[in-house]
Amino acid sequence: MNVLRDHDREDPLRLFAALWLPPGLSAIALKKLERLRRNARGVRWVSPAQFHITLKFLGDTPRHVLPDLERVLAEVAAATSPITLQLVKGGVFPAVGPPRVVWIGLEPEAALRALADRITEVLEPYGFPPEKKVFSAHLTLGRAEQNAFFDYTALSEEKTSAAEAVSSLALVRSQLKPGGSVYDNIGVWPLAMN
Repeated sequence: MNVLRDHDREDPLRLFAALWLPPGLSAIALKKLERLRRNARGVRWVSPAQFHITLKFLGDTPRHVLPDLERVLAEVAAATSPITLQLVKGGVFPAVGPPRVVWIGLEPEAALRALADRITEVLEPYGFPPEKKVFSAHLTLGRAEQNAFFDYTALSEEKTSAAEAVSSLALVRSQLKPGGSVYDNIGVWPLAMN
């Protein structure tokens, strides 16, 4: 699926490769978010419709490389098995100092890291260098401002959620709007390896 419109063919696209959170896990993450949101202040919470796992942030991307990106990501998806995910305890980034990102963890970390590493490997020849920080499998729930307040205890619970498979890889466009980022799929490919 391609969402490009004729009038915006010249501008670069702000892109990332991601897995959309499956519906059952989205419902569980929403319950966690609602608990965190109670009596909170200074946090911009993510819309549940935008719950995703970023595997590789590409940033501003020239449109002429889009066909190559779509081709190599389709190949990665075709060579990857669906991944059965669980939500686990969360935390904040950075771990020390005022929090900027409120998140919940995901398992299996190793499978998600392997997929992120493979995407990084195939995209590097197209001008997308590896990240400087180590991949951390997480779902962003909110972005905290200075002096934010929320219930940290809701993040540190050890309980894991029910498992649910994610079965497609997406190339997503992020548009920065006054109310926050808006995400649109540029392409979606099934994880198909058996």
